[in-house]
Amino acid sequence: MFEILPYHIPCSIYIRLIVTQTSGKSWESPEVSPEHQRKLLLQALKLIRSTQLSWIQFQQEIQKVMNGDLLAMFLKEVHDLQDIDCLCETIKSLENLFSTDSIMRSSILGLFLRKNILALKKMSFQKISLFFKSLENYLSIDKLHKDICYHSSSHLHTKACYADSENTNFLKDCSSNFSDNDKITFDDSFLISKNKVERFISQQTHFLLSNEIKALSPEKLKDSCTKIQKIYPDISDIHFLNFLNYLRLSETECATKFLQLYFDFKVFEDERKENSEIEKHQMKFKRFRYCALTLGIMHCYYGNYNESLISLEEAVRMAQETNDEKCLQHALFWLKVVEEETNPGKSKFSDIKDCFIENKDEGDAFELKLIKKLGVLHCYKEKVYEGKIFPSILISKVSQILCTMPSMMDVAGLALSAFICFFGFNMVASSLCQFSLLSSKTNVYSQSDENLVLSLCQLANHHFIQGFYSEAKCIIHFASTQITLYNRNQKTIEFCTLQIDFQQCIYERKMDSIKEIIKKLSFIDCFESQYMIAVVNILNGSFMKAFEEINDLLSKFSLKSKLPLLKGKVNLLLVELLMASSSSMALTKLCQLITFSDKYYLTGLKIDAQICLAYWYITKKLYKKANVSLEQMSLQILSNGTCFQKGAFIFLQAQCKLLEDFSTVIESKSQLLDIVSMLDKSLTYFTRANIVAKKRDVLYTLSIVYHHLGYIQDRNYTAKLYRALNEKIKGFTDMICF
Repeated sequence: MFEILPYHIPCSIYIRLIVTQTSGKSWESPEVSPEHQRKLLLQALKLIRSTQLSWIQFQQEIQKVMNGDLLAMFLKEVHDLQDIDCLCETIKSLENLFSTDSIMRSSILGLFLRKNILALKKMSFQKISLFFKSLENYLSIDKLHKDICYHSSSHLHTKACYADSENTNFLKDCSSNFSDNDKITFDDSFLISKNKVERFISQQTHFLLSNEIKALSPEKLKDSCTKIQKIYPDISDIHFLNFLNYLRLSETECATKFLQLYFDFKVFEDERKENSEIEKHQMKFKRFRYCALTLGIMHCYYGNYNESLISLEEAVRMAQETNDEKCLQHALFWLKVVEEETNPGKSKFSDIKDCFIENKDEGDAFELKLIKKLGVLHCYKEKVYEGKIFPSILISKVSQILCTMPSMMDVAGLALSAFICFFGFNMVASSLCQFSLLSSKTNVYSQSDENLVLSLCQLANHHFIQGFYSEAKCIIHFASTQITLYNRNQKTIEFCTLQIDFQQCIYERKMDSIKEIIKKLSFIDCFESQYMIAVVNILNGSFMKAFEEINDLLSKFSLKSKLPLLKGKVNLLLVELLMASSSSMALTKLCQLITFSDKYYLTGLKIDAQICLAYWYITKKLYKKANVSLEQMSLQILSNGTCFQKGAFIFLQAQCKLLEDFSTVIESKSQLLDIVSMLDKSLTYFTRANIVAKKRDVLYTLSIVYHHLGYIQDRNYTAKLYRALNEKIKGFTDMICF
């Protein structure tokens, strides 16, 4: 389809001028030689083939072949275009060329002029006004200006249809056709061309899906979409762009409305004449059922379970009518998700999960589409939360997805990293999330904001637990610069930041800003904030308040047990409380906690439980049992433990060795020096993480060892450091895991 540009008007005037010459003179005039005529015509052909010349460049080009009166006449005619009437007169003069046989209708120049005339005649008055405004802008700009050659956009599809191959190709095309530096700024001149508008919609959609920070701000994009809808109400893709724009603001009501509008418009679009009536019917119902499926998933995601149930039941009905097994499977799967969310006591979920995970035909497993793979990952998450899958089997299954579907490399890699981190294998998890970041450079599929944020947050958390606070905060800050303030992934960054800030304040016993952190976190995760309140109450000595918070949390977990890791951490707090009052009950709870961590394969939680158990043995002077308890987890602690866990492990081992030696009255200097070496290593870990309470305990033990060795200067120095730290954290209750 031909598209007229402001650049074409001076081109048309130039052609009219060279074919009519001046004062009615013919081509045989002695003023214009045949060689000059050839140059003028070749320049005309060159001009109509180019659309990237500014007005200054255009003048420079024609000055190569025009001079004198001819050039002056051309410039005068162009500058006489002062209003729309002058533009209409120019169009009439172009039409007269054909009535006087000044130019052949079938020639290249003739076809070019006829296309311009036809395009201008078909314009409404509003479009003519917009076109004239853009022409004025073109002629008034004295700097280099590039007009981008616009192509018609591909039809956009919703996320529920990404399973289809044509949608995957669309994402590939978007990522290859647009670069992040290619940013189109919308103005009124865009509205004269439907191709430009479609190009603008495609680019903004690409940015919102892959690089949101490059897209227009929500308000500007909303205004642009409103203008486009008034001029081009038949462009259905504008509704999908509106849907994405409202979705990033988390305005789900407006997003839902535009998603429904998008599908309503798409129902009667793309109806090709070569398709049979049956094919048209099938295509229409495919859009209907996947619209219902997507809408149901969206409502489920935001907790609108009644609306989700209605949409999913509609998707099931249409999938059955059209015999679409894939759509039916996913609709049934999400129905069970809704059922599980609304009725947590029932356990009918496993049957549907098995139909996704247990594939009798292994060959079919390698050909599963994207949406089915996402369903499989969701099922694995449910099985992990229920403790019904071995870590080795899970790693094998997710690795299979990584190998068979390159388009899911980022999603599956992040899921695997999260699963492994959940199991407590921190080093492997940190490597996997970095792999996801590196793969985005070579992967043809654009990495989404969500994947980028999750990768960086996982990496920041790994640095934090190893005691590298400044590095963790730098990574979090970098993540925040990659998305806009109103991005829905901002919540993930804020949650990660608050968790790091809270843990750092607890370790350093800086309680001034704790209250504000907990208040902010309560709006994101009420369970986590309640857990933090219990920790603060124990540190402040408010044991009854802490006990009430812990009991309240445990009663909530009994109704909905999808948070095994947090449930384990709450039980660990309960053990901390019982250590001071009822040692026998504390031991019982510790044994239950170790069993719980084994059931869910929570290595990190088991390490903390074993450290508490060793501490309990030491208080009962059972040093050998304490040492055995620590040795059972030595490999896991040294390979995947946090900075705190490594320091506590070495410190407790040193204490066992020291107290056992003192009890048997064996004070060998070499043994004491070995203990000093162990305590120094433990102090290094605690200093890196700045865990002041544990640093104080290590310094106290060191001063005792130095005293027995006779190192008076070292004893005095460590004792001085101990007193300074003791004064700093005076008034806080001692906790084993903090």
